[in-house]
Amino acid sequence: MAKKKLEIDMIAGSQLRDTQGEMLSVEGADISDLERGMGRFNDNHGKGFFNSIGRITEAKKIYSEDDCQDNPRHKYFWDKVKAPYIYVKGFLYDDEDHMNAKAAAAIIRNIHKSDCPLKIKASVEGGVIARGIKDPTLLANTKIHSVALTFTPANMATLVEPTALDKSAVDEVADMILIKSVIHLAQHDVPSFRMVQKAASAAKIARNIKQMQKAIQAMKEEDLEKAGLGSKIAGAALATGLVTGGSPSAQAPQVSQQKAAPSLQTSEMKRAPASHPDLVESLKSSNPGLWGIAAAESSEGKNLNHKTMEKGMHKGQTAGGPWGMMPKTVDYVMKMSPKLQQKYPELSKGDHKKVTEILNKDPKAAYELAKTLHSHLDKVYGGDTNKMLHAWHYGINGTNKAVKGGQDLSKDAYVQKISNYLKELENTRKPTGVEKALTAGYGGAGAPTNQSGGGVFQTESLEDGRPKFKYVTCEHCGGEQIHSKHQVKCRTCGKPWSLAKLVGLLR
Repeated sequence: MAKKKLEIDMIAGSQLRDTQGEMLSVEGADISDLERGMGRFNDNHGKGFFNSIGRITEAKKIYSEDDCQDNPRHKYFWDKVKAPYIYVKGFLYDDEDHMNAKAAAAIIRNIHKSDCPLKIKASVEGGVIARGIKDPTLLANTKIHSVALTFTPANMATLVEPTALDKSAVDEVADMILIKSVIHLAQHDVPSFRMVQKAASAAKIARNIKQMQKAIQAMKEEDLEKAGLGSKIAGAALATGLVTGGSPSAQAPQVSQQKAAPSLQTSEMKRAPASHPDLVESLKSSNPGLWGIAAAESSEGKNLNHKTMEKGMHKGQTAGGPWGMMPKTVDYVMKMSPKLQQKYPELSKGDHKKVTEILNKDPKAAYELAKTLHSHLDKVYGGDTNKMLHAWHYGINGTNKAVKGGQDLSKDAYVQKISNYLKELENTRKPTGVEKALTAGYGGAGAPTNQSGGGVFQTESLEDGRPKFKYVTCEHCGGEQIHSKHQVKCRTCGKPWSLAKLVGLLR
């Protein structure tokens, strides 16, 4: 009887901050080698030929729960991390006379049988093509070719398990013999005293964080706001997991959402108009992107009579608010944001009729949910406006399928509709005196404003050997870029920036 390979699947990498302070962008990860069956498993990042202990047969990027419809294992692992991750499946070479592979299979079988707290983890291997411009700790573009099986990965939000294994079929005695036969290979991985010292320092840091958490939670929010420190302290607390009490890596998705939606911490919404139309009108200058979506979904908040869906995943449900958000979409946003869960507990109870009612009656709630989702989609697609707008209407899963199928999203009817609204808005906007002064003399064809946003690229001064670049994010398309001298508009979308943006860049 032929021996059977041990099949395994896993969360190979997730979009959560790791112990080294870095975070993998699932969207920017090239997993084509894994998808083509060219990926391999290795033993604890071993570089030798015999450290290759298995082969990868399947890989997929999971961005949301919507991507888990076709495979229950995708949903199983999604529930473990609730964040974008890379799903990988394959097998070990334990059916051959490969001692390393047999030992790895033995360890996986025994851990699976005992249900012990110790778990096998994974760590993706490859090369970093580009890091985030504003955040160098973000691995924005990577090429992945292998996955290491290990107990000590940088990203702890991973997990490796056998796909189908009868626990009663595990021969514990035989497995232990295999494990002992290769135990000498792991001796070089025993921690040194320096590594133990680092662990002790980490424990001290953890104690300090807990003390800081108690101090911050004891402060009154209004006192912080009066001192002008509310958003700054809250942002720092969120960035370290202090507000929720969790570790930074465990709370990474919520951190990104809270940072991306400062309206939850600032006094912006305290001054928000009482009606939906007034609120949407106020976004023309502060957030044209959200204004454009509201213009398409509800005639700028004036028509909230959304139709009840008769088919599909939203069957029987009705969208609500100026941005036409479906109750299931609201549930997705709520799961990402503990702040919103605490602020609007009624939205987390699963009553879709109640969700629609709240969105139609409460402008503030509708805005905060839309703002959080808008920022999330903007981050998922790296500032690609067409993808973000497409995903707003069709969902992340629908957009990913459209992109994979080669569809030109800029020609989609929904995307074009909002793009036209934004163009009309831009045409009605009068340039400020500062913009006129800075762009004077650059009106001809081929002028510097065509590609540099009215700016002239200059040599940055060096101090301590490091260049002092200033980065800027476009208030229209969200594109991040290095700000050049006298630049007054975006090099990506070509739209001029507001006076407030320009003044801020001059400081």
